[in-house]
Amino acid sequence: MLIWGSRSPVLGEPLLQGSEWSSLGGANNDVSSVSRYRGLERVVVPAFPAGVTAAKVESDITQAGALGDPYGSGVRTVWWVRGVGPVKILFRHTSGEVGLSELQSTNLTQRVPPPDDNLMPLNRGDSMTFRWRNSRHMRKWSNQRFDVSEVVNNTARVDVKQLSGPINVAGSYTFATRLSGVTHLSGFTKAATRARFPALGPRGASADRRRHFFTPFDLMVFGFSPVLPAYPQKGDQWRSSRDSRDWRVFGVTGVSKVTGYNAVRTPAGRFLAYTVQSTLTQAGYRFGSGRRTMWFAPGKGLVKLVFRHGDGSVSTVERLK
Repeated sequence: MLIWGSRSPVLGEPLLQGSEWSSLGGANNDVSSVSRYRGLERVVVPAFPAGVTAAKVESDITQAGALGDPYGSGVRTVWWVRGVGPVKILFRHTSGEVGLSELQSTNLTQRVPPPDDNLMPLNRGDSMTFRWRNSRHMRKWSNQRFDVSEVVNNTARVDVKQLSGPINVAGSYTFATRLSGVTHLSGFTKAATRARFPALGPRGASADRRRHFFTPFDLMVFGFSPVLPAYPQKGDQWRSSRDSRDWRVFGVTGVSKVTGYNAVRTPAGRFLAYTVQSTLTQAGYRFGSGRRTMWFAPGKGLVKLVFRHGDGSVSTVERLK
């Protein structure tokens, strides 16, 4: 019941609000499923008669080729307890039968589930509008819109285009959300502007392969991954690595840290947001060095960013909607 239609993967993590993934199963991969995380729920089973907090996952299952026999299709709900595994499975078959499995006993101990706030929701059709400027190199606001155009198993493509302002830009970014966090996989932009920005490194890269600050996402992903850990909590900290792909792309050393959960205001409104501070050093390039502070609101994503560059200028990003 558990692996039918979802053998690979059985469970997709991290489990965050809005998480969704696709799987295959059956003898010949002829059974497919689309699973969605429905949040935390209290459930009572014989192994936990007083009740236990579980992650609820609902799957729409379809068996291809079983014409006239809808028993292999239906809706399955699984309640997962951290530290234990599945404790209850309810399968409502398309043919009308209902299958039920409950955990009777276990020597495992439940663990407290991590927070399931989605600080970087990337669902197909999502749209974000930002404005950004630099206090020295581009004093007028550049307004840009980001649209999530494609999502496959928590890997999303986000397209950007100009709305108004001094930068005419278009491009796309790819992000993966995994247990390692929200990771920037690739990015491509083409831009035309009269604004003159200082050069960025790394020194060893050819001029056509060096990154530029043309969009809010350029400022957000600069340095090293992850942009965010999977289940961020105050005090979480991660560093750059010279063995990573990011080192070859950016050549940045530094450290990022989740410093707290604070109120922040932007033209889009007032948000309670997790704050991520990064200290970045790009050897030989003051514009690529400095201190960056980012605010991520649950269910919303990035709402504000302030990058205090080593050359004394300040880049500011604000969410408009």
